[in-house]
Amino acid sequence: MGLTEIEKEAVELIIGLLMNGPVSEETIKEELTTKDLYLGDKEYSNILKRVRSRINILTTGFNGSKKYQLIPPNYYKNQTLDLEADSECIDILLISDLHLTSAMNIERVFNKINNYASNNGISLILNLGDFFGFRNDNSDAYTRYSNGCRLVDKCINMIPTAEGIYHAILGGNHDKDSIKYGYDAIKELVDNREDFINLGYDSAKLTINGKVNYKTSLLLHHLQHKVTDPISTKVFNPQDYQKYLEGYYNQYNIRLKNSYTTLIGGAHMSGIYNNFILSPSLINDRKYNGALHLKIFLNSNKEIENIIIINLIHEHNLIPTSEMVYKRQNKY
Repeated sequence: MGLTEIEKEAVELIIGLLMNGPVSEETIKEELTTKDLYLGDKEYSNILKRVRSRINILTTGFNGSKKYQLIPPNYYKNQTLDLEADSECIDILLISDLHLTSAMNIERVFNKINNYASNNGISLILNLGDFFGFRNDNSDAYTRYSNGCRLVDKCINMIPTAEGIYHAILGGNHDKDSIKYGYDAIKELVDNREDFINLGYDSAKLTINGKVNYKTSLLLHHLQHKVTDPISTKVFNPQDYQKYLEGYYNQYNIRLKNSYTTLIGGAHMSGIYNNFILSPSLINDRKYNGALHLKIFLNSNKEIENIIIINLIHEHNLIPTSEMVYKRQNKY
């Protein structure tokens, strides 16, 4: 059952108070009364349930007095997405760093993505992070939270569907900005769309037929900090990325050598090196706006034989420009 206008106003008032820090139940009720929002005990309890369904809050009690405070929701890393392979080739569209905002024509962007996938036999679109363009600004926390909610609602309602096509999202650092406000924007989107898959944040695995080894799995990663930028240096050493990735994954007892390659978002540029692949930003890249079409070829044992990488330029459509054969190097 939907909320009345008074109940909606009460929910927003309580969330606004929590955005400013811990607040006692007494203060909340005083503020509700000040705004002429009079609630009985049962109504107040129902309103708090609505607030908890929107954001994560911690409740503490002492001497019969309750206090509430905002806490970041738990988010997950190293989730696994398994693909069931029944043919010799798996086609995936790799995109990254959309940085969606309310000002963008979201429907047009996704029509281009879905159209390319539909026309090229692709059923899985992998997004390698920074799906949303959340940014801290000078507005107060409640305004930033409210703007984020509106953006997610717009995506839920405006992103077009395409039959047989799924979008898997790995959250990046900009996506995690919503977590500061007790709100998981990616989870909210996925919970309201059957064609979206939540891969958690920072890193994930993609496996073929449930097998995890260097012949059947890929690591997916969104950069957590900047790595040496080839645009601003005379010599670019791919080992900088190797060193960064090893430092990140060692703490989780994950070894890079146990995957065929690592697909990386967050660099805002494309690059294909011995043991990792940088996905360009679809909309805000340093080299060219675009995406990658991966054709993953399997041998008779359903193990990865090689990957054909097709570079796509993002213009009025996604336009193929070149392709190369990628084969895993055994040296790490």
